[in-house]
Amino acid sequence: MLRQSFTLLRTARPSAMLLRTNVSQIRGKQSIVDSAKETLDNLNKKIGKAAAAGLESAEHVAHKTSDAASEVASKAQEHGANAEKSVKEAASDVASKAEEGRESFKDAASATANAANGFTNEHTDNVKNNFKGYSSLQDKGSKVESEQNRADDAVGPGPGPA
Repeated sequence: MLRQSFTLLRTARPSAMLLRTNVSQIRGKQSIVDSAKETLDNLNKKIGKAAAAGLESAEHVAHKTSDAASEVASKAQEHGANAEKSVKEAASDVASKAEEGRESFKDAASATANAANGFTNEHTDNVKNNFKGYSSLQDKGSKVESEQNRADDAVGPGPGPA
């Protein structure tokens, strides 16, 4: 029996060696595949950690920006209230100055109207006195030359257009 097992081992040995060689080759291929998977897994983890860190920093920046925006909004609201108060005061001042200006304009307008009426009445009387004895100012103008003893200026209707 022992002989048979040795014989069996001798005959089985070359095939076992082939099997071991093939298995070692397969194990080598699997180790390359496994190492590639492991490398890709590690890379994936690193990328995930970097992305998570980036998201956290973005959330931090967003939070800080939100806080800053709230602070700016509150300051703007305070300045807006101050500006509104200043605008109301300025509007009140402008309204009072406009009222003063309206009153002074009214006074100046009435003084001008009175002066104009006096001027108009005075000059209307002068014009009326100037054409006494004539039917109109045109009648007076046509008789000026003869009254002032001026020579005829020879201006009159000509032969017309050539």
